[in-house]
Amino acid sequence: MVLALGSCGGDGTAAPPPAPMTRTAAPTPADNGVAAESAEQILKDAVAALQRQRSFRLLGALRDGGDMTRMDLRIGDRDLQGRMTLALKGKSVPVDVAVHGRDFYLRGRAIFEQVGGVEAAKLFGDRWLKNPPNTENAAFVGLFTPEALAKDLERMSAKATKGPRTLLNGRGVIGVADSDTVVYVATTGDPLPLRFSTRGEPLDGEGFNLTEFGVPFTVTPPADAIDITKIRRS
Repeated sequence: MVLALGSCGGDGTAAPPPAPMTRTAAPTPADNGVAAESAEQILKDAVAALQRQRSFRLLGALRDGGDMTRMDLRIGDRDLQGRMTLALKGKSVPVDVAVHGRDFYLRGRAIFEQVGGVEAAKLFGDRWLKNPPNTENAAFVGLFTPEALAKDLERMSAKATKGPRTLLNGRGVIGVADSDTVVYVATTGDPLPLRFSTRGEPLDGEGFNLTEFGVPFTVTPPADAIDITKIRRS
């Protein structure tokens, strides 16, 4: 009965059929004009755009000598969390990392075994290990904070040259390079640095991409973390 009433007009005649739905295509992002600027100005714009962001995701790989380090990290002003795969003694070893304020944490039975042997792996197992902020691992992670990447861009500007426009994962970018590094800056929307790579590497080669800008995340300090400084004192 309810269905019958809903399908009739007030005078007893059938209601007209609903109008067909229309789909509106998503607008194409407008060109932001950085491709027409000098290499130095593009990097200044990229620094400003990066400094407006509170967080991003870093995904990729870097080579240190003959060893490759792979990273999938969420990075903020003071916090970081994610996973790295390190090359140790000829093996690829995964390790979970987290930074909260000045505290640095790592977890990974395999890395404990590679560094300290079977006994270390038994001792620490799958628990988090808390490191002081001045350790090499903490310093390495600190290379990828928004502030650190902005400083890298500023250092590049003195000897930077502009490359051709291209596409990175479907988004327009322009490459700006110094003698060692190429950064790809978005040519649509905010001129964010979307990729860092070694000069001479192909676009899909060694390097790391920045994505998911502004996506919030929370790092909760592990409650059962083992403080490495207390182990050393004992």
